[in-house]
Amino acid sequence: MSEPHDHEAFVTNVLTIADGIEPETLMAQLRSLEMLRAKGFVRTSRGFQLVQGVGQRLELTDVPSIPRSTLLGRIVVISRAKMPR
Repeated sequence: MSEPHDHEAFVTNVLTIADGIEPETLMAQLRSLEMLRAKGFVRTSRGFQLVQGVGQRLELTDVPSIPRSTLLGRIVVISRAKMPR
């Protein structure tokens, strides 16, 4: 998924994350978003990790094997669509 996907109530975006990011920096960036869900694989300063989140609950976990390069450094974020007033 390389471009935003819009739905009546939701918007999906793919964030590109630089290799070697500090986990605390990544988590702060994600927490600043008004997101419903997030998931993806990144290479942090601590190695390859899986990002999963629902609302403000986010976690980074180590992965047992290196993900495919097409998945690495990308986090899919689902947010509520901004409805016009």
